[in-house]
Amino acid sequence: SIASRLGYEKLSKIGALPYKEDDLNFYFVVKDPMDLSVIDALNKLSKNKLVKVALANPQQIEKHLHNIEK
Repeated sequence: SIASRLGYEKLSKIGALPYKEDDLNFYFVVKDPMDLSVIDALNKLSKNKLVKVALANPQQIEKHLHNIEK
């Protein structure tokens, strides 16, 4: 999965959940899409792909990351 390749701990710390990937982009839902440090961290994880973000409920992001990690 995308989350396992990028690292659950890193994603949890950043507050982001990947939900889609294509040839050019990684798509994430994040707790705060205006937080530039989150965008910078995602760009570093995503290497050569563009990062696209959307807002999501922080509790839902944590819940889904926790479920994926199991």
